[in-house]
Formats: sequence, C-alpha cells, structure tokens
Amino acid sequence: SVHLDGSSSSDPDSTAGTNDDIALFEWFEHFGAADEVLLGSGETLDVTLPGGSHLITLRVTDTSGLSDTDQVTVMVGDTVAPQIQVSVSPNVLSPANKKLVPVHATVTASDACGAVSVVLLKITATDGGITYDPAPASDVRGATLGSADFDLELRATRSKAGSGRIYTVVYQATDASGNSSLGSATVLVPLHRNKPSQDQGKNRIPPMPRD
Repeated sequence: SVHLDGSSSSDPDSTAGTNDDIALFEWFEHFGAADEVLLGSGETLDVTLPGGSHLITLRVTDTSGLSDTDQVTVMVGDTVAPQIQVSVSPNVLSPANKKLVPVHATVTASDACGAVSVVLLKITATDGGITYDPAPASDVRGATLGSADFDLELRATRSKAGSGRIYTVVYQATDASGNSSLGSATVLVPLHRNKPSQDQGKNRIPPMPRD
C-alpha cells in the first residue's frame, strides 16, 4: 500500500496559502506510453502496487485548463521470508540393521509475492549425545545438497549409548527477492529394549512337597 501526496502542488492564481485554483489531480503509471494506466484522482491517493519499480506521474490541471506534471519512482520491495513445511516418510527406521533405507521428503513452500525455489540444504545427525553436522557421509546416499532433491537414503544405524539416532533433514526456501527460510523434519533410529522372554510374567505352579 502506497500513499501518494500531491498537496505541495501550487498555482499562482490560487488564494494565498492554498492551491485552490488547481481543479484536478490525476495519478498515472506509464504516463504517455501505450500502456498508460490512470491510478486515480485526488490531491492524495492510496494505491496498492506489486513488487518492483514503478514510475508514478502526477498531472495537475487548473481552472483555466493549463496543466503540469511531476514524477516519482516508487520501489516496492519484498522483505518477508517465504513459509516452508517439511515432512519425511518414513520418519522411523527400524530395525537398526545398518542398511540404507529410502526416505522421501515432502516440502511445501509459499510466498505472498511470487515463486519460491526449494533446495536440500544439509543433513545432520545426533547420536549418543554427539551431533554430526553434516551426518556421516557413509550413512547418507543419494542426497544432492543445493538442489531440489527430495529422495535420499539414510542408514538404519545408531550408537548403543543414548536413546537412538536422530537424523535432521533441512531444506531452504528462497523467494525472488532473496528472502529465505528453513524447514526441517527428523528421522529416528530408535534404541529398542530387549524383548521379554516368552515365559516372563507367567504364573508358576510350585512343586508338590514330598513325604
């Protein structure tokens, strides 16, 4: 939203301290060109302009039909980062058999001012209290960083310490003005407890006493 103000315009035939001899204020974009657009009229005008550079022309006309023009360039910039959401499937790798498992990422990104580009930024891992940034190369395959890559493989492995390994897959969304935001999703390789024995929890019948 842009506020245009032509109140400083003047006319020598006006009453002192006023511009009351100006009969018409007209605001144009692309004034004098084939695609000229009349934005509106009035001493001031509020207009909504899309992103980019806009050459705005004010034409004032007095009661005698004489006119003059002035111009101003309005630059509308995008300062708001795009929105991004990331999910992965599967998000749990089990059992931890040390095999590489295909993982697919679903990424949605949007921006109020136009198109958005999305790239795979990095993959990290936290395991046994240690963070690997990036994740060990031997545990990741088919991931092309810096590109729109949504399919990769992660190894179903984890340390015996801690509660399991957590991979974090990070994507970056960037709009046409260079604003960017990050979105991520995690993949867990859980640490399972030992399974109970088959007879655990069953009632046992004590042996009969002998004579």
